[in-house]
Formats: sequence, C-alpha cells, structure tokens
Amino acid sequence: MALIFNFLFGFSLILRVLSLEQCLQIDSNEIAETLQCGNFTAKLGLYYENFLEITCNNNVDLSIFDYNLIFKKNITYAERRNIIFINCTILESTNFKNIVQHINNDIGLNIIQILEFSQSNKIILSQYNLELFKNLDYLTIENCNQLKVKPHALDKLQLISVIKFQKIKLILFSREIFQKLQNLESIYLVNINLARIPRGLFHGLTKLTLINLKNNVLTTINDEDFSTQINLIDLILENNKLTKISKNFFKSNQLETINLKGNNIKYLDDKIFNNQSNLIDLDLSDNKFQMISKNLLNGLEKLWILSFENNEINLIDDNAFNDLSALRHLKLGHNKLTTIPKNFFHGLKKLKVLTLEENKLKTLDNLSSQILPDLKKLDLSHNQLNGIPDNFLNKLSNMKYYNLENNNFFIVIDKLRQLKYVQDTD
Repeated sequence: MALIFNFLFGFSLILRVLSLEQCLQIDSNEIAETLQCGNFTAKLGLYYENFLEITCNNNVDLSIFDYNLIFKKNITYAERRNIIFINCTILESTNFKNIVQHINNDIGLNIIQILEFSQSNKIILSQYNLELFKNLDYLTIENCNQLKVKPHALDKLQLISVIKFQKIKLILFSREIFQKLQNLESIYLVNINLARIPRGLFHGLTKLTLINLKNNVLTTINDEDFSTQINLIDLILENNKLTKISKNFFKSNQLETINLKGNNIKYLDDKIFNNQSNLIDLDLSDNKFQMISKNLLNGLEKLWILSFENNEINLIDDNAFNDLSALRHLKLGHNKLTTIPKNFFHGLKKLKVLTLEENKLKTLDNLSSQILPDLKKLDLSHNQLNGIPDNFLNKLSNMKYYNLENNNFFIVIDKLRQLKYVQDTD
C-alpha cells in the first residue's frame, strides 16, 4: 500500500510540473533575475538582495498564477525571506495558499519573514490563506483600494513584530484583529480613513513600542485606547481632527516621541505631561493653541525638540520653559506673538535653535537682554520689528545662521559688514 501511495504521489508531482507553464527570462544581472510569466512578472533578488517580487499586470487575480518559476541563476547564497506582491488582486481562495506553497517549493523560501502587498485593487485576508506564514515578522499592505481582514486572519502570526496598513481607501477589520499577536512591537495604521479607534483594539499588546495613526480622521480618543501600552515609546497622531485630549490619556511613562501635529487642539491640561520625564520630541504644531501656560511643560527635563509652529499663540507665560534644561530646538514660528515674555530663556541652558518667524513682534527688548551664548540659529524674519539694540547685534556675530528679513527697520551698512551673516546652517 505504501509503495502504491508513493508512486501515485510522485506521479502527481510529475503531472503538476508538466502542467505548469514556463516563464521567459527577460532580464538578468548581478542584482536580480526577471521572468515574464504571461500576465505576471517575477523578479528574484540575487545573493544578498534576498527577495522575490511578483507583479500582476492590470491588477489581475493572483489565483490564476500557474507558472513554474525556474530561475537560471544560483540562488543558494541566501534564503528568500521577503515576498512582495505588486498590483495583485488577492481574494479569499484556496489558490493563494497553493500559489505561495508552490513558490516556496520552486525557489526555496524556507522561512518567509517579510510579506508585502502594494498597489492592489482588492485584498481579502483570512486565516486560511495566511497559515503558511507562521514565521512572519513583518507585514505591509499599502496603496490598496480595498482591504478586508477577516476575523482571526492574523491569529497564527505569533512571531510578527511589525504590521503596516497604509494608504488604503476602504478597510474592514474587527476590533480583535491584533488580539493574539503578543509579540507586536510596531503598528502603523496610516492614511486608512480611520474615524475612531475600536474599543480594545490594542488591548493586551504590552510589547508595543510604536503606534502610528497619522493621516486619519480621528476626532476623539479615549483614555482606555492605549491603557495597556505601558512600554510605548513613540505615539504618532499627526494630521487627524482631534480637538482635545484627556489629562489621563498618556499611560506609558516611557514615551520619547509624542506627535500631535496637524489637529484642532486649542488647550491641554497642565498635568497632561506630568509623568513624561523621558520625553525627547514633542510636536504640537499646526493646531489652534492660543497660549503656552506656565505649568504645561513642567517636568520635561529630557526634552530636546519642542514645536508650537503654526498655531494662534499670542501669549507665553513667564517661566513657561523653566524645566526644559535639555532643550535644543524651540520652534515658535507662524504665530501671533507681539512680545517676548520676561525670563523667556530661563532654564533653556542648552538651546541651539530658536525660530520666531511670521509673528507680530515689534520689539526685542526682553530677548536681547537674555539671549544665550550657545544659540546657533535664530529666525526673526517676517515680523514687525522697528529696530535692533546694539548689544543684540553683537550677539548675532556668534551665530551660524540668523534671519532678520522682512521687518520694519534698516541696519546701517557698516554694522552689517561687521557681522558674520551666514545664509546656511547645518
């Protein structure tokens, strides 16, 4: 019986190989070999390039792929760990699993760690058609018209650490999509028209260090949305429609980057950053802030970069930057400031870059008396300054870059010649 089975199995393999169509080599060099297979193009990275790329012409359904991939080059130098599907329609069919298996058999994809889909019209992912990717570490789907991730589709990807869904017009998934993926470290849900965060979407994912929700249409976020992300380091909420954030929102005290750029936020509670002693980069630009209060930035002793550009700020409280002893870059351009507050530089011992362009400053009295010797870049262009104190001119000579253009004064040529005026900065 065993002999009969082995004979039939071997015979079936021979029939399969004979039934598959052959591909035509259209390009070959030291970097890659390319085959034309009817409506498909197959490109194999050689040596250390380490990828297989399948392109479906005219967004053809990948399920009709029925070609024997026989590459002429020696491909044994590296395992093909990266598969890329471009412009392919992938439906919920048993054929997708078979295709991946037959690609694996043809070119020796022993351990597929990176799987990428791009420029597809429609993709349906299910548990069945992903079950061959148990060793997957990185999944990317981008520039897709429609993506449907069925319940439990990702459950067997136990080793995956990075998931990227980007630039997808219509996406459907359940709130349990990531529930079984306890090794996830980074999630990108970028430009997918996400209007709200499904309750419990990130629940239990304690290893997450990065969440990127850039370029969506989120109007609110709840305290519970990131309640279990105690090890989160980077949180990107740029270019949404958020108007407010609760003072108890940031649960992780490991955060190094908070990006809230491009929202509609007018106000943040003074205690919102109280436990963010590790924060390095805080971007609050392109919002609706009208003032920077005295206590908002308390405790941010490790902050290097702070941006409030493109807001409506007309008031900065005295000593607002007192705790920012590590700050290098302070960006306040494109606001409505008319004066510089007293003690503006108090605490800013390491400041290198200060931008105040496109405000309504009329005097530099407070600024000129405080300016720091280590400041290397200063932008005061497009304000309403009527003059510059002599002591301020002398301090400018130590800078690598400064910009005073488009103000309401004229500097005597002799004084200007004495200054080191450098148009570029490093």
